[in-house]
Amino acid sequence: MIRALPLLVVGLLAQPALALSIALPGKAVQSMRQDDGATTIGLPVGAFDGERVPLDQVDGRVSRTAWKLRGQLSTPAQIADALAGQLREEGWTIDFTCADSACGGYDFRFASNTLPAPGMYVDLGNFRYILARGPDGAAMSLMISRARDAAWVQMTEVAPTDAAAPNVVTSTKSTAVAPGPLSDRLDQTGRVVLDDLLFASGSSQLQDGDATTLGDVAAYLADNPSRTFAIVGHTDIEGSLDANIALSRARAQAVRQVLLDRYGVPPAQVAAQGVGYLAPLGNNDTAAGRLANRRVELVVTN
Repeated sequence: MIRALPLLVVGLLAQPALALSIALPGKAVQSMRQDDGATTIGLPVGAFDGERVPLDQVDGRVSRTAWKLRGQLSTPAQIADALAGQLREEGWTIDFTCADSACGGYDFRFASNTLPAPGMYVDLGNFRYILARGPDGAAMSLMISRARDAAWVQMTEVAPTDAAAPNVVTSTKSTAVAPGPLSDRLDQTGRVVLDDLLFASGSSQLQDGDATTLGDVAAYLADNPSRTFAIVGHTDIEGSLDANIALSRARAQAVRQVLLDRYGVPPAQVAAQGVGYLAPLGNNDTAAGRLANRRVELVVTN
């Protein structure tokens, strides 16, 4: 599958010995943050059993942060799998996971310390929960859900009370191109990731959304009528090469068609190509690397 970049890199620096960074897919914007300080918080360690949600009462310095993710292509289950993989790679242990109705629906959501709307959105029929344990008594829970045009992630962090206060650092710097306006990036590197495109999982149908990058692309093409470009789809290594090339090419073609139909871009100025997993940016052996490899790019060809 293709997933647009850039990555949002989230770092939890609770103490020098504990340094965690995980990458969220797509165009992620922090929607809410609440620091509760040193306290006790109940983290779900099991599903609702008809009477209660079993909780582990954890002491520590608690903070809760939510992000709204645009321009990503995955289901809550796929996002949860990618984040769990990154946590394991960082030395964390996954203690418990569950999904929507199996978790307990509303009863579970109510017990999970989820931040209120509009800071955090949870579809009771489409969410995933992860509880992880880190070094020196650190704990983290993740709640992942999605609306029609965006995904949502909440991270609840519990650091030991004798550690420094958690510091969440975010960066929207792309792993593929230098930061700055789209025109500057194309002039400097000859390529740019289209980072706010939305596709359903496994589909080449471009969904409605705030794909403002396409307007910027059309303006750049109009300013440079003598230049030609390729819209190139990329995937990670999961699945066969033929299937990945076909899907990546179909998604690139869908983007090209929007540029032609909606923005009047001359057909001869843009071509659609798909290369599947043949041009990776990251290591496909890691969750973060696979995440970086799922993307759609605009590439200068002349």
